[in-house]
Amino acid sequence: MNLQTKSYKQLRNINSIEIEGNTIRFVIRRRNVKYPRLEFSENILNLVIPKNKKNWRELIELKKNWILSKYKELKKIIDENGHLSKEFIL
Repeated sequence: MNLQTKSYKQLRNINSIEIEGNTIRFVIRRRNVKYPRLEFSENILNLVIPKNKKNWRELIELKKNWILSKYKELKKIIDENGHLSKEFIL
């Protein structure tokens, strides 16, 4: 699979949620992990969840405040710089 194909497949799997008027795009990534985690890559939220976990919506609801605060923080940095610097790590 080449890079272009992979990018296209990732784009097809982008979902979005709305939290307090902010539309946040996210991708669900099922992996062999014990615990779910949330991470932002640029301005897209990655939901890394165990392969056997069915209810990812529960994770979003539980971490809604964290998601919104990190999204706003990233948006502010991107708006100021035009991009997210590589040195910035959440």
